[in-house]
Amino acid sequence: MTFSLTTRLIAEFLGTAIMVMIGNGSVANVELKGTKGSHSGWIVIAIGYGMAVMIPALMIGKISGNHINPAFTIGLAVAGDVPLAEVLPYILVQFAGAIVGQFILYLCFKPHY
Repeated sequence: MTFSLTTRLIAEFLGTAIMVMIGNGSVANVELKGTKGSHSGWIVIAIGYGMAVMIPALMIGKISGNHINPAFTIGLAVAGDVPLAEVLPYILVQFAGAIVGQFILYLCFKPHY
């Protein structure tokens, strides 16, 4: 099934925001003092980032291709798998998703900064 560009961009936005919230959230949980996971170690971060990539892949992979990273989008464009006209919109929504995801994470961990 082929989805419209708008639907794919929304999926990329949400996937990138979720990846940033889970991945950076695991880092914040380990590194910030006063959190429940404070000083729990690198394995928590590694598993957190693994989940941060896997969860959006399962959620949006069939919709948008699960790029969730501008470097991946550019690589696919160079390989000819993504039309050049879609590269800039993908990258813009990925940046916007990352900013929104990090802002939400900041609000969640604000007392620990």
